[in-house]
Amino acid sequence: MNDRKKSDKELQKENEEMKSRISKEFGGVHGRGDNVPPELENQFLKYILEFEEQFAKGKETTVYDRIGRPEWVPEAKLSDAEVEKKLQWIYERLHRNNLAIDSICGVEDRVMYRFITEELFDHVILDMSVPGMMTNFIYEEFHPNHEYDVEQAVLEFITHTLLQNSDTDDWLFNSDLKVWLNPDIDLEKAIRNIKNFINSWSDFSIHQLEITALKLSEDEQRAQVVFDIAYDATLDDSREVVSFEGEGRMSLVNVFERYGIAGWDVKQCDMPGFKL
Repeated sequence: MNDRKKSDKELQKENEEMKSRISKEFGGVHGRGDNVPPELENQFLKYILEFEEQFAKGKETTVYDRIGRPEWVPEAKLSDAEVEKKLQWIYERLHRNNLAIDSICGVEDRVMYRFITEELFDHVILDMSVPGMMTNFIYEEFHPNHEYDVEQAVLEFITHTLLQNSDTDDWLFNSDLKVWLNPDIDLEKAIRNIKNFINSWSDFSIHQLEITALKLSEDEQRAQVVFDIAYDATLDDSREVVSFEGEGRMSLVNVFERYGIAGWDVKQCDMPGFKL
């Protein structure tokens, strides 16, 4: 066996050959930073090449087939202690096959076990096995937690859009606004109101933002949220600070039917100092 370590010159030549192949066969364009050691770049390019080759084959399998079709016991036949033990075994089995499952909001072991064995096992994935590459599943991508998603939408809209010293002429800002706002409202008016509000102040400081009530419609397509908020806003080109405090309300709409992904956009917002 030849264990001779390749010289930097040999690695650089091999790297250029791999980059050329990746570019020609898969359409990738790869450059190298001046400070990247040839050996590290070589490992990276081999990883990319292996990924592209397997991806190009497009071979599919199920999660259950990937992990070797192990025997499993229906959740209803297991005690809580048995569920916990079996679930840990499944986690380990998934991990050994470069798969992982997690939950953002947290679900009970029994619920997760039932989900994996009765749903995730049948899920179709690309049959790829690239060293170091993990395929990660999120429980909420299959079973959205609407209350959590609504809360996050409210908090992010207020903290990252309204009460943020943003460049309202920025392309990304305007693109994000169109994603945040429900298309059934007067978008031109809503965007003008948001921009005028942001541009009236030079800085914001949030002291309190707490959701106090959240109600979903029966079909889980609409949400009404009540929140308490307290913030300071500094007048543009001035040191004068104006304080706002009180109750706010926001109406949101589920975007799944339009975009095929979990999420909520804003239809109405009325809070101290601002009205959409």
